[in-house]
Amino acid sequence: MTRELRYLLARFVTCFFAALAVAALIPEGISFPPAGTNDYWTTITAFAAVLALVNAYVRPVVDVLLKPVTCVLGVLTLGLSHILVSAGVFWLAAQAVEAIEIRNVVGAVVGSILVGLVNMGGSLLLGGREG
Repeated sequence: MTRELRYLLARFVTCFFAALAVAALIPEGISFPPAGTNDYWTTITAFAAVLALVNAYVRPVVDVLLKPVTCVLGVLTLGLSHILVSAGVFWLAAQAVEAIEIRNVVGAVVGSILVGLVNMGGSLLLGGREG
């Protein structure tokens, strides 16, 4: 198994647990199908796969393209602009999965923070792209 494939698999696993956490902890901000149903597990799995791919390949491109803007805004907002970029990436991944509905901006922001925390833990346990 190549290093890139191991990295994507580790990303998928951490995103799967992050999606479970989001579904359990933010029910008023983001709607998923009813828990325990086949639709629920299919949606969680699809969302984890899309989130892993978007975070692995789209997010770095967005970060590079927005670097001049987020650098200035990062200084002015003490890093809050990075949270908004994360929320945008989270929203983009949710739009790719039909059964997920983000009801408000707070749901996207809190969801992206939760995914970031779970991914950070997964990177520490499973290793990052270089590991």
